[in-house]
Order: sequence, then C-alpha cells, then structure tokens
Amino acid sequence: MTNTLKTRPREGVPEHDKQASNADRRNLLLLWAGQFVNTAGLMMLVPIMPFYLKDMGVLGLAQTQTWSGVAIAAPALALTVATPLWGRLGDRVGRKWMVVRALLGLGLAMVVMAAAFTPLVLVAGRLLQGALGGVVEAAAAFAGSTGSDKKRGSSLGKSFSATAAGALAGPIVGGLFVGAGGLRQLMLVIAATAVVLAVGCAVGLREPKRTRTSDRAQSPRERGGAMRVPGAVPLALAAIGAYFGVYGLIPVFAEHVSGIVAAPNAASLWTGVLHSVMWGARCSGRSGGANATTSPDIRFAPSRWRRGAVR
Repeated sequence: MTNTLKTRPREGVPEHDKQASNADRRNLLLLWAGQFVNTAGLMMLVPIMPFYLKDMGVLGLAQTQTWSGVAIAAPALALTVATPLWGRLGDRVGRKWMVVRALLGLGLAMVVMAAAFTPLVLVAGRLLQGALGGVVEAAAAFAGSTGSDKKRGSSLGKSFSATAAGALAGPIVGGLFVGAGGLRQLMLVIAATAVVLAVGCAVGLREPKRTRTSDRAQSPRERGGAMRVPGAVPLALAAIGAYFGVYGLIPVFAEHVSGIVAAPNAASLWTGVLHSVMWGARCSGRSGGANATTSPDIRFAPSRWRRGAVR
C-alpha cells in the first residue's frame, strides 16, 4: 500500500504545457510592448505635425498644411508597397524576424525624423517608417500564427489593446513635448526603446515550428484573398473614407486649435488631448466580442475564409 502511494504519478499540468503557457505569456508581453511603442511613436507626431514643421522653419499656412499632408500620408504609401514583400519574406524566414525587422525599422525612422531639420528629411523618415516598420501588422501576423485556435482570438485582442493604449497616450505626450521643445529627444528615446524591444523579441519570442499542413498548397479558390470576400470593395472604400476623414483634417485641425488657444504651447497640448479623446472614442466603439479580437475582413468573411485567415 505504501509503495503504491509512493510510486503514484503526480497529477497536475504537464511540464510541456507549462512551458508553452509561459512562452505564450512572454510572446504576448513582447508583442504588446512593441505595438504600444510603435503606436505611441506614430501618434505622438501625427496630430502635432504642423507644429513640428513650424519649428523647422516652414512658414506660411499653405506650405505648412501641404508638407503636413505629405508627411502624414508617406508611411501609408510605403506600407502599401512594402507589406506584401515583407509578408512573403516572413513566410520563408518566420514571422518572429518580421517583428524584429519592424522594430529596428521603427528605431531607424525615429532617428531620421528626430534629426530632420527640413521637410524633405522628415518625409524621408516617414517613408522609412512605412517601408521598414509596420510593427502592428507584423505582430498581428505573429499572434495569428501562434497558439491554439481557442486562444488565437484572445491573443489578437489583447495585443491590439496595445494599439489603443498607444493611440491614447501618444498624442498627449507629443503635444506636451513639442510645446516644451523636447520632441526630438522623445523620438530618440522611442528609437532606443524600439531597438531594445527588437533585441528582446529576437531572444524571447517563440514561434512554433511550421508543419506541412499549415504550409500546404492552396487551391485557386482559397488564394482569392480579401477581394473574394463578399462586400470587400464597399468595405475597402468605407475604410478609405474613414481614414481620409481622420487623417485628412489633421493639418486643418491643428490650425483651428491654434486660432482658439492663444498660447502656442497650450495649442499643441490641446491638439494632442483632443486627438487622444477622438481615438479613445474610436477604440471604445470597437470594444466587445469578436469586434475586439478580429480584423474586419475576418469578421465579415464566410466561415471557410475565417478558418484560412487565422492559419
């Protein structure tokens, strides 16, 4: 009886399950930090772009608004061209290294923008941010390829909460620092943080080995992409209109706030605060249920496409 009790196996969570759980938590922490730094770094500059250009010596309302619009649109243009290329490379070398690449690209872009004293150099830095960055997209691809099917949606939702937090904090911090003359130093801090996180992701992220099942050849019907999703074109046009409404008014919005608030330092801060409130309302409107854990094309796609999209 005694020997039987002594040799009885201990019940509990298997060791490999504990290791997998620890790896998932570490992955989530690193991805959350990377997305937060990326979004905060982006949003701290975008709303107060006209004020930053004025500090460079850009004079005149028309020139300030024109350069602001070009600088704001530059990352989206570069990201549109670069994302498919990085996606193909990620399929070959692993999505972990795409996260590392994006963080290093963010760090380089921040250094260029911090050192910019002409609008052209600022636009070049913004193009680098779009072409070499894309932390949110790389992190989402990594989170969507790891973990079980049950935990995948939860991981995506938690990682995207970092984007919401960065969108709330970035505009306020940017407005505060540009008014105090310390925005360039803040961008260098963001750059250093991104490099540290890139090293942390290179060491700490754990990507499961890909199997033949996940890399199987897809049929032409499965390779149709987002354009085969019912309503994809209207959804894309609606998204373009929504982002045009948000970003297209930023140069005009900053000038409008400057006309209301007398003190220049207070004007930049209030611009950041108002943008933070706007993004907070936008994020709260997306919260809850599947809307918080999946992207629009996955949410509205038929079940066969949703299964393929998260592989």
